[in-house]
Amino acid sequence: MIHRCPACGCEQSLEESWPKCCRVAMDGTPAPSDPQCQATGDFRHEDNGPTVATHDPANVYYFACTRCGAALDRSGAGFSWVHRRPEQVRQRNWSFRVAQMGIAAIDPSQIVADWVKAVADPEAMTVFNCDRRAMPESTAQKISDSILDRARRVEVYDMAPRVRAGCSAFAGLDTGRRCWFFARERQAPDIKRVLHAEQIALGNLVDRTFSLCQLLGIETLFIDQAPATDEARTLALRLNGSKISTPGRRCPTRRTPRSSFPAASSGAATRKAGSTCAAPSSPSRSGSSARASRRASTCLKRAASRCSCR
Repeated sequence: MIHRCPACGCEQSLEESWPKCCRVAMDGTPAPSDPQCQATGDFRHEDNGPTVATHDPANVYYFACTRCGAALDRSGAGFSWVHRRPEQVRQRNWSFRVAQMGIAAIDPSQIVADWVKAVADPEAMTVFNCDRRAMPESTAQKISDSILDRARRVEVYDMAPRVRAGCSAFAGLDTGRRCWFFARERQAPDIKRVLHAEQIALGNLVDRTFSLCQLLGIETLFIDQAPATDEARTLALRLNGSKISTPGRRCPTRRTPRSSFPAASSGAATRKAGSTCAAPSSPSRSGSSARASRRASTCLKRAASRCSCR
């Protein structure tokens, strides 16, 4: 459901433009100078500006263009249905999203009241996104609008090509059909910044992740072991400067279980590589798997310290 601005012609989705698309009429009549609703539940002219108005059931709320501020028509003549993926139409594969924000019969004051409650209560936010916006989202490990708004108030943020001086850099790697690399730097307990985020193909996982750790100055990398066990093991050894075999002897890697991968963190290897890598492993399901995991751990530690395996 796309609404077209009668003044500038800008096309926008109200549920996707929320809360910026909602305004309060300061003198009772919509005007482009009216303040916008913010992620914090109040109304301001600018994201970092002072609060101009707060919610009051007696206020006059309306939906406006996010570009020019002109009031939008929420009646049937004010919107049109637009396919986000037109190629799926011929396959008869489509759905319709009807948000309450696009229904003229629903008073905007009810939506604003629920939004103020949602800002203060995560459970209410889940209900708001589902009922009001028709855009349900996962509640696990999400970045909310309030978090982004709070982060913008700290400082002007730009992603740096490398960890800044005086900061520590950490990263995590999630493996699977889609492998994700995420890194951030820490300047102080209350000052942390996103350093890099990238989706990596499984076939290029080891080389690309190793290069990112070197370029960004990553000190510690945590790898999700499953399902790319071989790639995780190879990457951990490479980052720690360890090799599977040592001069004169070969480590019996064929007996190393594929389902077990110990945390690799050798002091000598860490000094050589300049970084530390660890792979969290899930508990073994049987006693034989546990013994195999301990044997693999001993084998890798000996290889890292350049000792022959017996």
